[in-house]
Amino acid sequence: MPTIETPVRERIDAEAENVQTALWRIVSTQEKASGDLTGDAETAKTPSWPEVRWERYKQLRSAIRRLADDAAWQDNELARELLDQTFELQERLEQDLDGTDPGWRVREVADQIGDLLLAIQREAEHTALDDAPTAARYVIDELAGIDQEELAGLFGVDARTVRAWKSDKTKTIRKNPERITLIAQLVYDLHRAMTPRGVVRWFKRDRSQLEGQTPLDLIDADVDAAAEALRPLARGVRGQLGS
Repeated sequence: MPTIETPVRERIDAEAENVQTALWRIVSTQEKASGDLTGDAETAKTPSWPEVRWERYKQLRSAIRRLADDAAWQDNELARELLDQTFELQERLEQDLDGTDPGWRVREVADQIGDLLLAIQREAEHTALDDAPTAARYVIDELAGIDQEELAGLFGVDARTVRAWKSDKTKTIRKNPERITLIAQLVYDLHRAMTPRGVVRWFKRDRSQLEGQTPLDLIDADVDAAAEALRPLARGVRGQLGS
């Protein structure tokens, strides 16, 4: 997908990569590291697996604290939950004295931290798409190959306007900015599970969850109400891909 460049997003991506690396190092080599320890491990200079894992946890905790302390995320519910899960992971590591994690209790929390991290990254993308010109360019790039008339129908503008958006870097959009940002956020959730043509069809297909209406019907009637109904549907499509 096209990159949406913002300072906040760049910081989040950098720390997210650090967190994911630390998580991977805590859980992915556990069996191998545990198996490498022999009866002589207590007398060897090489640290035991629980000791190694604890050092890796401290790296993880530092990366998560940097992410949660960012001014853009200090009051964010997801960031607070991420911190809570980090301390939960600490408790489970302390309880798993031999480092074998027989009930996968450590891995369970690590997976939850990974899921929260993905949610934070997705929210950062959505926040970037709150800017209507950025949102319009994102949809145009993501739905490459879709003709201008169909794009105009999604945006609620005429084809001439879409051509103008394609040809220059529009800095201000006065018509339908809320609709354009919603379209972009829905496309963001749909595009990994669908082709560009499939995304357009999603907007035009009537659905039982919407009492026989199409997503575009709802958007045409009331953008705010449509957002409440359509975001869970679009995220559900994305969730099916990851399941």
